[in-house]
Amino acid sequence: SSSNQGSQISRENSRKPEELKKRAPTTRGGEIAHKSSSIQNDTSRSDYNLGDNALSDDHTIIEPSREEAMKHISSLKVFDFAFVRRTNGKWTYSIISDRSENMIRFVVDENGRTKQLERQYWVSNIRRARAEVKPENPPPRRRSSQARRRSSVDDSLVRYGLD
Repeated sequence: SSSNQGSQISRENSRKPEELKKRAPTTRGGEIAHKSSSIQNDTSRSDYNLGDNALSDDHTIIEPSREEAMKHISSLKVFDFAFVRRTNGKWTYSIISDRSENMIRFVVDENGRTKQLERQYWVSNIRRARAEVKPENPPPRRRSSQARRRSSVDDSLVRYGLD
């Protein structure tokens, strides 16, 4: 049955969140790592929190072949972020907490729940996170109307020698 197959593909951990938080990657403050954490690498995305569902396939990397997918997934390291297919079929923004040559364990939400995938299931259940596109020359920030008024008042004070 398909529900039985899901349990063979991976083991989503149903332990108490307190137990899992002990093993989950954390920031210095002890909180589970997520978008506002100090962990920044080319797999992190500032527009996602740990456990968020993928908003678009454009935020994931869909490899052109199984071989390419396996090559890139094999190169992921602890603290790298990726999207992991959950039992419900949704792709969830996750972080690698542990890995070996034949297994990768992800923390899949801010409560510390984990999902472990054996090598044979990597290609169909892991997608690397696509780096955010950041403009080379971001447009200048518009000043708020309050800042423009304050600047105008400052200019007036200088003009009239009242500064």
